[in-house]
Amino acid sequence: MQVKVQLLPEGGDLREGFYRGRAILEGQQTPLGQRLVSPWFFFEVRAVRSGRDRLASLAHLGYRRLFAGDLEGAEKAFREMLSLHPDSIVGHTGLGDVYLERGNYKKAKEMFEKAIELLAGKRDSFVNPAVYERSDRFVRLKRRIERCEEMMRKG
Repeated sequence: MQVKVQLLPEGGDLREGFYRGRAILEGQQTPLGQRLVSPWFFFEVRAVRSGRDRLASLAHLGYRRLFAGDLEGAEKAFREMLSLHPDSIVGHTGLGDVYLERGNYKKAKEMFEKAIELLAGKRDSFVNPAVYERSDRFVRLKRRIERCEEMMRKG
């Protein structure tokens, strides 16, 4: 079951901070007549103050949607990310992951190769420079490319 929650705060926007909430599922009752209540959920509200904040929020949104199986939502988030910052390593990797999940191995491989190119050229200005010194980023992307090549060979 998937439940969408829309927050409608009284008196304006939510301020930054951590919140806890529960969703009451209207019309749903237990055999004893009690209303069904979801487990507690927690969420954080942060202001988007800069381009970096917007890119980070799109990256989180894209991967949350990808892990939830919402490939269209994930693709939309990563595409928006790339429209704002075409040299985004995370944007190319995320879009590659979406293509990989869809079975479009050729496009996935292209996205991963572009991410490696950006990583090797140190062209993503929003990446912490220390990331460029870590070789494990290359290894993970190369493994994804190998997986794509293997799946393309299998046909």
